[in-house]
Amino acid sequence: MIVGVEQLNLFFLVSTIVVALVVRIQAGRRLRHERAAVRLAVTRNLLEEGYYWLATLLPGIMLSVLMLALGVTLPIGVAAVLGLLALLAALFMPGFTPLYLGLAGAIAWIIPSAVGRAVGLAGGSVGHWAPVFLLLTGCALLVNARTAIRGHRPVSSPRVVTRGGHTWARYRVRQLLWLPVLLPVSGHWLPALPWWTHLNFALGQAHFSLLALPLFLGFAFTHQSAQSRPALKRTAWVEGLVGLFAVLTAGGVQWHLLPAVSALLGYADVCVVAMVLLWCIRRSQPQVTLVHPGVRVVGVVADTPAARMGLAPGDVVWQCNGVDVTDTAVLYNASQHLGTFCRLRVQDTAGEFRLVETAIYTGTPHLLGIITFPED
Repeated sequence: MIVGVEQLNLFFLVSTIVVALVVRIQAGRRLRHERAAVRLAVTRNLLEEGYYWLATLLPGIMLSVLMLALGVTLPIGVAAVLGLLALLAALFMPGFTPLYLGLAGAIAWIIPSAVGRAVGLAGGSVGHWAPVFLLLTGCALLVNARTAIRGHRPVSSPRVVTRGGHTWARYRVRQLLWLPVLLPVSGHWLPALPWWTHLNFALGQAHFSLLALPLFLGFAFTHQSAQSRPALKRTAWVEGLVGLFAVLTAGGVQWHLLPAVSALLGYADVCVVAMVLLWCIRRSQPQVTLVHPGVRVVGVVADTPAARMGLAPGDVVWQCNGVDVTDTAVLYNASQHLGTFCRLRVQDTAGEFRLVETAIYTGTPHLLGIITFPED
């Protein structure tokens, strides 16, 4: 065999580090762009880097334990296709979504077996590895869906757009997540677990090795609404349903209720349709537009008076300390009228008015933490 477990483990380690460097570079670019375009960075720390390593680390460990307990494996060739596709998607896919995982099985099946043998990547019988592939990628989609709906809040980076005499804010969300998975494969590192002999789908070997398979999850999309939460919820529903479909299909193939090839091709089709659906449902009309009079909140810097007052993108500030606000300069000047106190009259995107207030430092109006449209 030209390509073995050791070589693929090295490739997967390198791909993990490469994507981590890309995440760091993109986070630095986000900071520089926000400071150049809207004068302040929404989040001054490189949160994307920490989220990449930690947000899905525990689910990755749990998924590895599940794969090891069941003794299920993927052929080296299929794992190589999955790992290479994961790396390419993380590096070059503009509207990133882990739905790309569903295409790897069809690609591995389509690649002629002669090509796989030429580089030492035998694919194995599709009927044997299709259920494992469906189970693994389905669980990965479920992990990403849970992270989207209940996990951390990714950074929404504002972009100011001026077109046809109108100015509005567009927000970019991009967060890659590292899901490390260990799979048992044929080898001589460790003795087989005793209960594998009672599982007809387990790896039928006296000894096995471990194959490291980093799967890259996360989100990357642009939205024009005031909050990214609705888009994340829709993403979670779509990816969660596709993940559930994959897990159920894995059972159907394992128990010979569905043909393996049809299941793989059908799964790939469902993933493509889901990606198109996500692109369609994320399209929306601009919600955060330039207003006059008043000051529209484009973003709120974390750990600032604006954040403590509960301001959110899309809010409009109409009064500050009893002074009618016509532009940003009036807002910041009025914020100093009461010394160390700031009281705002704000209207949210639903049209509801509310009063908010907090303490500020005298002489530092720029530390309110409100990101507004840049003035000419």
